[in-house]
Amino acid sequence: MNPEKKIKLQAKNALNEGNQVTAVSAVFIIFAVFIAVFYLVTGIDSLLAAVLEPLNEYLGSELFVQGTLSALLIIPCLILLVPLVMGVMRFFYKIAKEKNVAFSEVFYYISKRYGTALGVFFRIALRCLWQIAICFLPSYLELTLLTYFTAEKEKLAFSDHLWYLVVYALIFVHLYIFLRLTVRYFLSFFLYFEDETISPRDLCDISCRYMDRFEKNVMKLITFLFPWIISCILIFPCLFVIPYVFTTLSTSAKWIIALNHQKKNEDE
Repeated sequence: MNPEKKIKLQAKNALNEGNQVTAVSAVFIIFAVFIAVFYLVTGIDSLLAAVLEPLNEYLGSELFVQGTLSALLIIPCLILLVPLVMGVMRFFYKIAKEKNVAFSEVFYYISKRYGTALGVFFRIALRCLWQIAICFLPSYLELTLLTYFTAEKEKLAFSDHLWYLVVYALIFVHLYIFLRLTVRYFLSFFLYFEDETISPRDLCDISCRYMDRFEKNVMKLITFLFPWIISCILIFPCLFVIPYVFTTLSTSAKWIIALNHQKKNEDE
């Protein structure tokens, strides 16, 4: 049995050892919070757009105003959601390592280390800033421009549908490039879950060093998980697919960290 199959089997077993219900509940909480934040931000976006509508004639572009507002609203969304998402990641990492994990672990960073979690996330994100820019900025601009040019059409032409397919295909290409460029930072958050005294800079440096021998294995594992991730388009499978994906990636991180620690001890 190859390593990827072993990791996936271990992830399934970890979920089945009394953690399935809490795992699904954790994902449900994430969805509920994401939906609430989405509607809140949509409402604020619409309100600000209406208030600032007179500026359109001076700026010469409604698209510019809407795009700027949407970009600025990303920051408060991250401040609200990052500690919860990191808590969920830590929750699934503990599932990969322990038999029974309390549901309260999901809210660990919200209740105890909110500011620290934000600081760690944004500092690690800064290390990936240029990869984020070259991969996601083109996708955002392509989709925004296409939406702008087709917004006033009552019925989309066949060529418009083709352009949408091209843009979505490019988004997937950009996503793959982003994963390939940033896979070396895969362990950063998991290392933080292991030892919260490590600085964000050291987390990234240690992750790059630990991932040196395992980048291809992790990319291969993500490729195996991709069909499962695509199934989340149907919404309902998310409740079961996301726990499996998170636990599988956490199990992979657990073994990579353990193997590097073992190698370090042997070298000493």
